[in-house]
Amino acid sequence: MPYSALPTTDTLIPGCYGHPGFAPKSALYSDRSQLLKLCLPLLPTCGPCPVRARCLKQTQPRAGRLDGIAGGRIWFQGEVLATVEGADDQELPPALGSRQACGTRSGIDEHYKRGERYCDACRTVLTSSTQLQLTE
Repeated sequence: MPYSALPTTDTLIPGCYGHPGFAPKSALYSDRSQLLKLCLPLLPTCGPCPVRARCLKQTQPRAGRLDGIAGGRIWFQGEVLATVEGADDQELPPALGSRQACGTRSGIDEHYKRGERYCDACRTVLTSSTQLQLTE
């Protein structure tokens, strides 16, 4: 049986289980754009997956500087490049602390890039900007 950091149960084997494309060998890419090209076709597999939060907890993609897919996100050197539609930032670990940029668009981008939950200040800005876009 191939190795996977994800749990298996009698009723669920995640769609990524044992698939080498979710953690491609470094010889197959040399930069983030090549990794995106390899991983984007596989990312929708994570959409309906009920273990995205557990996947993030077990693989620890930020700390391990993962290159590949974990928890419905494509990671490159521990930073998020893309997120599957429907993923919730509540699946992510909390921010390690507030930053000067928190409460701004830059702060939101920083949380996203770091693969962490939005702080309250950034969540407020994000919610406000989403509501503005809906009314326009």
